[in-house]
Amino acid sequence: MPPREDHATVPEAPRELIELASRIATDAFVQEFNARAAETARQALVALTTAVARESQSAWKRRRWAEAWVEGWAEGQARAVLAGLRSRDLSVSPQAAEQIESCKDFDQLAAWVAKVALVGQVDEMFG
Repeated sequence: MPPREDHATVPEAPRELIELASRIATDAFVQEFNARAAETARQALVALTTAVARESQSAWKRRRWAEAWVEGWAEGQARAVLAGLRSRDLSVSPQAAEQIESCKDFDQLAAWVAKVALVGQVDEMFG
């Protein structure tokens, strides 16, 4: 059956397009593509690890700040307990002072702060 005249014929591909297609298939092009892809992947990996390192450092700083705040608060409460006992002329043994200063339990320190005005002897703090 002969082609109909109302259908347009597809022209042959221009020579430049054929040359481009043949160049794309060459090893040099593939190597260049892989090198560029590898460099892009390397840059993305560096950016990602840098961001993760910054976030980790930031999280570490926040955690360290919180730990330092807790330590400072506990130390301040212990000093308040000892100052309260001494201001009442109660004799604080080195063992009792060590127990109070080494305490990091918020509830215990708060209880001691409340008790300091009520005890007649330091030993009553621990009972």
